[in-house]
Amino acid sequence: MANSFLIMLKNLNFKKQILAQSPLAQLKIIFSLTYEGSQCKEPADPELYTLALKSVLSLMCLPQVFTTNPSRKFYIPGETMELDKLRQRAIEYGLLTYLAFIDGRNKNEDFKSILQRELWSLVDETDFSQHFARTGSGSMEQMLRGLDERADLDHAETLIKQKQTNYMEQRSQI
Repeated sequence: MANSFLIMLKNLNFKKQILAQSPLAQLKIIFSLTYEGSQCKEPADPELYTLALKSVLSLMCLPQVFTTNPSRKFYIPGETMELDKLRQRAIEYGLLTYLAFIDGRNKNEDFKSILQRELWSLVDETDFSQHFARTGSGSMEQMLRGLDERADLDHAETLIKQKQTNYMEQRSQI
């Protein structure tokens, strides 16, 4: 049952439906599970928490997560542009901020490796630019405060800037 949800999230049309408006209200339980899983060194049901994290990552429409377009180097007519639009919308809704928040407070080693492999290694200069150019993240901040009243978005933004700096350094070495 749980894997069925992840398969549904890989469907482009399903992603369009979820990202047509803010996914925060529609997927609050998924966001809550992801946060809860990141707070446990050894969660009781690691598969459930990992599935929740992968579901949020799937909404970012990153190349490796969305298996039909494993690299942005290959253009698939119609699909590549659609995925770029969905990724931009996800960034505008604050999903990158949310994932950075999770990463910054993470105590779960499995989550750390998944975030590195399926998020930070795939986010590029365009994604960082879109993130810093977006306007407002009020609903994301409100949701994060609901999960943790001590939520500090400045820490998440600092982590994103650090990841951007690392990305730019790696690019300059190539």
